[in-house]
Amino acid sequence: MNDIVIKVLRRRHDNDKLRVANILFNDNTIKKFGRIDGNHRLTVEDNGSINPKEIPFCVILFEQRTIDKDEKMLFFNINSKAKPLKTEETLKAIFTDESNFNDELLKSDSSFGWEYYFTKQIKESDINIYLEISQTFFHLFHF
Repeated sequence: MNDIVIKVLRRRHDNDKLRVANILFNDNTIKKFGRIDGNHRLTVEDNGSINPKEIPFCVILFEQRTIDKDEKMLFFNINSKAKPLKTEETLKAIFTDESNFNDELLKSDSSFGWEYYFTKQIKESDINIYLEISQTFFHLFHF
């Protein structure tokens, strides 16, 4: 086990739920990791390019004797059984993370825009009020 050193890095901010670690190997002669899925996201790192964005990935440890079978089963399950998240579910992660996605970023970053800012301002408790107003409007005008 002296060939592998795992160094857990400090949290980036107080609300950081992500735990980041560096995995260092003293022996470069043995292939340590294989990719099961997501090669298009990780390949950029192969050519030495520096990507300013974080690229999340998952490390799964398999037993050496069943690794070929386990990798294929996991690949199949990821690509055939995974249920995509709804847009609302993915946006909630952005709208509730004020330290990484504050109002100014939502308004100014080209990945988002004013529509994201305004959507974030709508509180869950207000959604029923907006729906009731919309229903009344549509019933009045018979749309």
